[in-house]
Amino acid sequence: MAISDANYVPPAGTSHNPEPQRIRLHMKLSRRCRICHHILIKPESKAQATRFKIQLMAANFLPTVTLPRALPHGRGAMMTPLNADALRVGVTVPVVLRFTNPLYTEVEVSVVAGRMRNALVEILEPQFTLPPFADLWELDDDDYDFISAPGTPSSETARRGIVHRQGNRIAIQIQVTPQAPTSCLSIPLLVKCSHMDEMADIDAPESSASRRVVSNAIWVYVSLGAVN
Repeated sequence: MAISDANYVPPAGTSHNPEPQRIRLHMKLSRRCRICHHILIKPESKAQATRFKIQLMAANFLPTVTLPRALPHGRGAMMTPLNADALRVGVTVPVVLRFTNPLYTEVEVSVVAGRMRNALVEILEPQFTLPPFADLWELDDDDYDFISAPGTPSSETARRGIVHRQGNRIAIQIQVTPQAPTSCLSIPLLVKCSHMDEMADIDAPESSASRRVVSNAIWVYVSLGAVN
């Protein structure tokens, strides 16, 4: 057996004294130029470092998008989450998405639905502003800014797409109409975020014009389950 054949497993009973086989380690090797000996490809010592940097960027600068289990819709009522059995072809169902701002500044959010062949998606409130994060929001759990129940005068004047506000979190409602049966309905959403950077440039003069606007765009895929 060749030493390079790491996937070969000898059949049982062929040897009474089996020995462990050498497994070749697959890694990226360094490459140098043959003329100037400059390093063209440098192996990464810590492969998890890049993934950690991506996760750190998403956790500290991008809003968190979640599907809440239940939201308070009024002082005496609760908004129930989406039922997986409610997804049927041709039936429009409401889906609630909650956005959480991790920054200490306001974030302008724009949500655009991607192209889909098996469903129609309508975003009732595509643009909104997330309030800044504050440490007091984590301590005060009873301070809610409720959206009134349907049929009340205040609910008619309020934005129809925003169903709940609390601290640095805003929950919006989207309408999903499945067009074909599928084992797992996934909705692609393009989320664009922009905020004003508080760290002013040292070399720039002290003025409001020296502050820059930071913009990021991410794709969010929301899995809703099977469509009957």
